[in-house]
Amino acid sequence: MIPRLPIIRFVSVLVFALVASTSALAAVKVACVGDSITAGYALADPACDAYPAQLARLLGDSYEVRNFGVSAATLMDAGNYPYRERPAHAEALAWGADVVVIALGTNDTKLDNLAAHPDNFLPSYHGLIARLRAANPAAKFVLCLPPPAFPEGMGISNQILEAQILPLIRQVAADEKLTLLDLHTPLADAVEHFPDKIHPDAVAAGRIARLVYGEVMFATTPPAQSLDPAVNTAVVPVTRLEDDSYNWWTRHAEVLATGASAAPEVVMIGDSITHFWAGEPRANNVNGPQAWSATFGARRVLNLGFGWDRTQNVLWRLDHGEFAGLHPKLVVLNIGTNNFSGTEHSRANTPEEVAAGIRAIRAKLRELSPETHVLVMGVLPRGHQSGDFFRAPIRSLNAILARELVGEPNTTFLDIWSRYLDAEGRMAPALMPDVTHPSEAGYAIWGKAIAESGLLP
Repeated sequence: MIPRLPIIRFVSVLVFALVASTSALAAVKVACVGDSITAGYALADPACDAYPAQLARLLGDSYEVRNFGVSAATLMDAGNYPYRERPAHAEALAWGADVVVIALGTNDTKLDNLAAHPDNFLPSYHGLIARLRAANPAAKFVLCLPPPAFPEGMGISNQILEAQILPLIRQVAADEKLTLLDLHTPLADAVEHFPDKIHPDAVAAGRIARLVYGEVMFATTPPAQSLDPAVNTAVVPVTRLEDDSYNWWTRHAEVLATGASAAPEVVMIGDSITHFWAGEPRANNVNGPQAWSATFGARRVLNLGFGWDRTQNVLWRLDHGEFAGLHPKLVVLNIGTNNFSGTEHSRANTPEEVAAGIRAIRAKLRELSPETHVLVMGVLPRGHQSGDFFRAPIRSLNAILARELVGEPNTTFLDIWSRYLDAEGRMAPALMPDVTHPSEAGYAIWGKAIAESGLLP
């Protein structure tokens, strides 16, 4: 006779495991609350091209995105077509999303809305957040500054949007301590993608989707960990490890959107030293546009530099489509300096480990595009004085790379360390004011070295 208690325990454990598994597989629910810009008004196929639909494709199967956009809706409860009174509002509350993206305020610029009820915007916005938070107390919020009007249409005014609505939304985000996403500034030069002056076409909706994607990923994906002392972390692909002055996930999405259509002749791969030089996708900080122009001229160049990246981040990005379909004549790889910095998310690597990471990147590039020549840069010196902390490990790394890359097919190693230093090993502060990132003059040195290599197409 089989004892009954162990069976009960077995069944209990099995049920618990099934519940836990189901919970682990549950998709993150993302609610896109908004007006006609969210709904996809004027698009030929909103179900495919509205920003929430494009966002869903970017996020993948681990997320479920629903479009709760309502054409003509106002954020204000006292407006001429309040979002609160539309069925989509009740549906969004009933769904209880994990992430709520709110993009409202454009229609509030109409004369019979904000001008008639100037004190209603703030309480209406706080009330909407409170209701959505009550539906899911753990929900994360992204409050959007609406895209521009160009300059007005359908009774909507960009002047009122910028002078009155945007400051009110900023105030709500500050009061509630919630993420504020600027959809206004990045689209200010996109007038050709707003055919009726108010509503984005599929291209501009894609740009909105990528900006929202970055904030959703940032909110739902904590920094990776690259700390294991038992393995060489420099060769284990991971997503973002550190926060920086830009959104790592948004840049990843921008690269995926830009890369295939760019047909680049040259691809630059690296960290912030590459990221902040110049080129597309555009960075928030551009420190060497003149040197970029002098180096590359009219050549098609794609910049895959990501601030704070280490070799393991580059490996992840190559594994996730950033080089897919690209066959440039030349790749310039400048990576490794951040591997020597230990943080709470990543341990510092040894020169030997970083060299292995760089070799792994080179091997991946050769696998994806065997005909491409890879110019591996020696890591640039850091610090203004010869005895600064990072000088010794970087010097060791460059010596290893110089030995190990000799004779490798379609590969050139170029160490320009001495071009930045005087005879005593000192660096002029004007070349790297913050001891790590080149100035215009510092980028000119790098650019000249690339040009003199004879490898530019």
